Amino acid sequence: MQLIIITDMDGCFLDFNTYSYEDSVEALNRAVKEAAVISFCTGKCLAEIKVYNKELKLKFPFIAENGSIICVPHDFFDFDFEYQRETEKYKIIELNVKHDETIKALHNIRKKLDFEFRIFSEMSPEEINEYCGLPIESVKHAKMKEYDDAVRIVDETPEKVNLFKQAVAEEGFSYTKGGKFHILIKGSDKGKAAGILLELYKKKYGSIVSIGLGDSLNDLPMLEEVDSAFLVARPDGSRVDIGNSKAKRVNEIGPKGWSEVVNEALEKVKKESHFVKE
Repeated sequence: MQLIIITDMDGCFLDFNTYSYEDSVEALNRAVKEAAVISFCTGKCLAEIKVYNKELKLKFPFIAENGSIICVPHDFFDFDFEYQRETEKYKIIELNVKHDETIKALHNIRKKLDFEFRIFSEMSPEEINEYCGLPIESVKHAKMKEYDDAVRIVDETPEKVNLFKQAVAEEGFSYTKGGKFHILIKGSDKGKAAGILLELYKKKYGSIVSIGLGDSLNDLPMLEEVDSAFLVARPDGSRVDIGNSKAKRVNEIGPKGWSEVVNEALEKVKKESHFVKE
């Protein structure tokens, strides 16, 4: 049985404040060594994820921009599947509208609302760094969005958030919330994309067991698609309202919680002696 790990990045695999994977990389390397498949399912865009994949030497499919696209390395699957475009390294399944349409909707929303919000792709590198701590050298990749976008509501209040949600719906888009930004998407979410990717994995491996890890509202649809779902803790102790979600809360924060879950999953698979090593 093939172990599939589908995971968020910021605040989960990566530290919420520093974006470091120092506390999770050992568990990741162990998982790869033991032939687990690790697919990022993140709000990060293709340009950002390519940097991490190169650093971590990962060559698995991944989901970018909150379910907007599934990126599959050439020759990863030995069967045909539907995809919309190709790059030098990936076959890309597109599930969301293009960024131009998302920006147009955000500009329409700005005209309707009487309070200020900042659009991520239009923020300066310095503003992004100051607000969320993302290193300046990483911002140039983060701003290369092709589908979704995110906003920071200035002097945010619950009333402003509700008005923003209403305006998003009026534009025909869906709202979700990441760790630090409010997100606008149309056509897909992390759950839809994860479901499609898991079906491809089933076709490749036959029998699979899947776990999912996240920390925010936008992760909940993805966590509903996996066999076992986990929400790691946040540094400030805040908790996402998971409603009827099957996700289990992890007491450890971010990468440490991530490592705990992954190591336990690897041990469980090993004990059950169903793990298929290639």
